[in-house]
Amino acid sequence: TRFCQVTGVQTCALPISFQAGDQPDETGRLYRLVTRWMVLCVTPATIFLMLLPEPVLLLFGSGFLAAKNSLGLLAAAAFVQAFGGIAGTVLSMAGHARATFVNALVALIAQVVLSLMLIPAYGVAGAAAATLGSMLLLTVLRFSELAHLLGIRPFSCSLWKSLAAGTATALVLFLCRPWLLGLGPAAALAVGLLFCTAIYLGFILLCQRSEERRVGKECRS
Repeated sequence: TRFCQVTGVQTCALPISFQAGDQPDETGRLYRLVTRWMVLCVTPATIFLMLLPEPVLLLFGSGFLAAKNSLGLLAAAAFVQAFGGIAGTVLSMAGHARATFVNALVALIAQVVLSLMLIPAYGVAGAAAATLGSMLLLTVLRFSELAHLLGIRPFSCSLWKSLAAGTATALVLFLCRPWLLGLGPAAALAVGLLFCTAIYLGFILLCQRSEERRVGKECRS
C-alpha cells in the first residue's frame, strides 16, 4: 500500500516537475510540496507498523510474530523512501542522470555488503536492516546532490511540522499499545490504524492552526 502511495504521488508529480525544470525556485517549491504530501500519506501506516506490528502478523498466524522487528525495519525503509520524495526524478530530469545511476549503484553495493554482514547473524531482520541502511544512504546522497547541483533545499518548515506531528503520534500510540493489543488482532488492526491516522491528522491541524494564529498576529502588528 505504501509503495502504491509513493509511486502514485511520484507519477503525478512528473509533468509538474518537468515543466519547472528550468526554474530552480519553482522546482524546489514543488519538490517540497510533493515530499510533504508523500510523508503525510505514509506516516500513519509507518508509525503503526513500527510500534504495533503484532496485529498485522497475527492475521497470518502466531508463527509470523518472530518477524515483527523485520516488519518495523521495512516500514522505516518505506518511510525513508517517501521522505526522499522525488529527488531521483528531479535529478534525472534536470540532466543529472549519471548522478542518479551512481547513487543507485552505490546503494546497491551498500545493500549487498550490509546483507552479507547482517543476514548470517540476524536472518530476515538483518536483510530488513540492510534495506533500511541502503535507503538511508541513497536519500543522503540525493539530498546532498539536490543542494549542490540544483540549489534545492529539500526541507521546509511544513515538512518538519509533519515529522513533529508524527513523533507526537508515535508517543500517543506507544502509550495506548497495551490497550490496543488487548482488542484482538483484527480489531487492533482496524482500530489502531484509524486511531493512529486520526491522531496524526489532529496534530497536523493543530500545527496549522498555530501557524495561522502566528501569521495573523504578524499581520495585525
